[in-house]
Amino acid sequence: MKKFFGIVILIAVIIFAGWAYMNSGNTVNPEPQPTASPVVTPQPTPEEVVTPQPTPEEVKTLSAKAVYVGLADSNFIEIMMNGKYVTAKLSPQLKASFDSLNIEEESDVLIEYTLEKGVYVVHKISKN
Repeated sequence: MKKFFGIVILIAVIIFAGWAYMNSGNTVNPEPQPTASPVVTPQPTPEEVVTPQPTPEEVKTLSAKAVYVGLADSNFIEIMMNGKYVTAKLSPQLKASFDSLNIEEESDVLIEYTLEKGVYVVHKISKN
């Protein structure tokens, strides 16, 4: 019986010591220290994005002789200009009437185009 009470008292002392240690502020696993939060830059909504449109004075229309190679797809044509193959976008106005021009592949053509953000945009094309 003495052994039993000895074990009960020992367990009680261990529990009390653990409780006292935990409440003293000295913890084995301290709470993690706050770290710097990453800076989050809010992204503009599409309504807030304003892309400045070039004025007619800023976009220079150029003319060139070229060889019409063919359609790349319904929006782009391939031409050979100054010995280099170039894929050029059709302007919306030219795209609407391009099929009626009946320009054959490998034909010499005259084009009027602009260079917009590195993309050739053809506004007029005619047989040479």
